[in-house]
Amino acid sequence: MVSRILMLTLFAVSTSIGFTDQAQAGGGKLGKYSVLVYSVDDWQADRDQYKDSDIAQFLQEPSIQKIGERLAAGIGALVAVGLEDDPEAKQKLESFWEHLSSMSDQMTGEFVFGLGYQMDPSMGMPMPDLVIDFHGPAEFGATHKNFLSMLKEVLEERGQPTPMRTFSIGDIEFTGIEQMPGVGIFVGQFEDHHVIGTNKMSLEQYLAEGGTAVGDRFDSTRIFQLAQTHLRRGSIRLYFNLDALWNLIPMLDMFAGGGGPPEPGFDGEDGDTFADAFKPSKIIDAIGLETISGMASRGYYTEDGIGADAIVGIEGRKGILGIIPAANSDISIPGFVPEGIASFSLMRLELSKLFDIIVSIGAVINEQDPEEMAAEMEAGLEEVKLQTGVDVMELVDSIEGSICSYTPPVDASTSAFNPMAAMMGGPSTPPVVICAKLRDRGPWEKLMESLAGPEMMGPAIEQQEFLGRNVWSFDPLGDVPPEFAGQGSSVIPAWTMDGDWLIFSTSVDDVKAALRLLDDEDGEAFGSDKRTAAMMAKIKSTQGWSISMTHMGQNLSQVADMFRPLVGMLPLMIPDIASNEELLFLFDPENIPESALLNKYFGWVASRYSIVEGGIKGYTFQERVTEAMDSDEKKDPEPRGSQL
Repeated sequence: MVSRILMLTLFAVSTSIGFTDQAQAGGGKLGKYSVLVYSVDDWQADRDQYKDSDIAQFLQEPSIQKIGERLAAGIGALVAVGLEDDPEAKQKLESFWEHLSSMSDQMTGEFVFGLGYQMDPSMGMPMPDLVIDFHGPAEFGATHKNFLSMLKEVLEERGQPTPMRTFSIGDIEFTGIEQMPGVGIFVGQFEDHHVIGTNKMSLEQYLAEGGTAVGDRFDSTRIFQLAQTHLRRGSIRLYFNLDALWNLIPMLDMFAGGGGPPEPGFDGEDGDTFADAFKPSKIIDAIGLETISGMASRGYYTEDGIGADAIVGIEGRKGILGIIPAANSDISIPGFVPEGIASFSLMRLELSKLFDIIVSIGAVINEQDPEEMAAEMEAGLEEVKLQTGVDVMELVDSIEGSICSYTPPVDASTSAFNPMAAMMGGPSTPPVVICAKLRDRGPWEKLMESLAGPEMMGPAIEQQEFLGRNVWSFDPLGDVPPEFAGQGSSVIPAWTMDGDWLIFSTSVDDVKAALRLLDDEDGEAFGSDKRTAAMMAKIKSTQGWSISMTHMGQNLSQVADMFRPLVGMLPLMIPDIASNEELLFLFDPENIPESALLNKYFGWVASRYSIVEGGIKGYTFQERVTEAMDSDEKKDPEPRGSQL
């Protein structure tokens, strides 16, 4: 019985996540309260393009195949627990996985997946709504009915009623198990057309022709219409409809209220008052999340990479969203960002509105008058100014809003960051540079003078002149005598100002490298290389809200280098893991791919986001690196931070 329950679970999970794809026409016919919708216009065409991609070739590497086999064997052993004495159940389980594989190989044409809920008209409660629509061999129909029979056996063994229901919608004949009126699991077929669903009313709406559908469809949602306006290319579509979740907020409030007798909250506060103050609706409204209607994307393949256009639906700038500008601005890459970095990002924020945002959110959650809360916060900031001489509001107001960060180039001879070594006193973090564009340098120069004063951090702050600029660094050990300082501080942050940029780093060497680059004394600015310049051109990178470039190979290899020693150490650190031999296969360091392979198959990913009517539009492009790897123009640089 346990084995069959497990098989039921696997069937449910696999049908929910195993086939994920959607297209414009099909996706638009789903229900209004579909939360996740995904489609592909032509399943086999997409598979053919995928087979030629970097990730597909990466997965064919012998060492990656061994990792997959090792994990599959371990997971298979876990799944097979309890099936040793039930060869029939084991055979059914194997046939189930074989069918999933054959579906992926043999499906054709459009594929549609929708997951959400349908409001029950009689009870007013949301009922699960899953729709999977695809084309494939007619023989699939008999297999699906066989799995339905397996599910029926499992439910009957658990003592649950399993009334069978048959019905037709157009040419498609459905058979299923109905556990509630109109709700269960139904499989339908007409020749090579297959549909799986959990809600009869939703299936009728989805399959209705022309204007015969009852109720609003997915094409009436804000995010679908926004995607229709802004997303023009790509045969793979993905929607995440947040409006469907916001529709459930009253129900969340009801559940949060409990319905039982009032209980005391914090500080003896009446439970009803406390629950009302922290209702999900109140918090969501204060933060401004309800103004986000959802997210949508369309993906496409090209000869030189994979692209995706995306849209995030936002109406207004309520709550925390007020930090997002209402218009685009210059997002040109500053001249101090060097070639050879693993990642870079630049984003512009409306920091001048930060105080008002905090006040508005805090006032709603605390049920306090906004003016009263603002006065309290201003009094607190004034107290900080009197005690330290630092005017926090003046500092924030002096920032223009453009924030830039990048990971500086790492010498190939430098050992990769090791979290275990960090625990023993080694470098605690990989290096990073964070920069802010300033409207006014004055407040920051006053801050430097204040921090360097004897009453503040004088002994720990060092100021030096470098290439005509002041460079400050902070040594946490300060004037601690050498005999007590050990090997010294593992991280010594440093910062400087050049023009209207404040440049901060976890290493003084990186700050000096930025200044040398600005003075053309050493290095090349980012975008000087043909390869990075070509990637920037893909996303038209001069105007927008934000821009980023990430070398996936270098970043993945750095993460792999960090986790490889950790994975091997976990069984030694956690006795419960070490004592469970069935799970030890998960903690084999060899499960993490070699860093050299990650650098070989994953290259640059560039993204730009722009403010558009109705939200934020994104452009992302991932270069293809497996072709023309022999050419100097496409060849990857030496791996950085990936020496294991």
